[in-house]
Amino acid sequence: MKGAVTYYVQSQFINTTLMQARVPVNPIIGESYQREMATGEKLYCEQLAHKPSITGFMLEDPDGDYTFHGHFYIQGWLSGLGTFSGTRYGNQKITFRDGNCIEIVNDPYCNVTGLLKGPQ
Repeated sequence: MKGAVTYYVQSQFINTTLMQARVPVNPIIGESYQREMATGEKLYCEQLAHKPSITGFMLEDPDGDYTFHGHFYIQGWLSGLGTFSGTRYGNQKITFRDGNCIEIVNDPYCNVTGLLKGPQ
């Protein structure tokens, strides 16, 4: 379980820099993204919808020990003067070779404060 949780947390760093993508994929013209990481994992991403912007993904282990897949969209809002809040909604699942799985439905809320004026 510890390894699965560690994997989930570190896998959230998949971003445009890691993917070496310069622009987001466009669902209207059917763009998708595939990449084999330096460690052997295969990443597949596709923008499933434009509004809301829903992203589908699948990450496969090179040895077939796990598959991390799902879809999500990010929703954010201003929750005060200089405060931004948001979360990621969607279904995500880690499936292991033996058939066991961990399902993640929604991520926790995130609050960023002090955007306009920090502590004095």
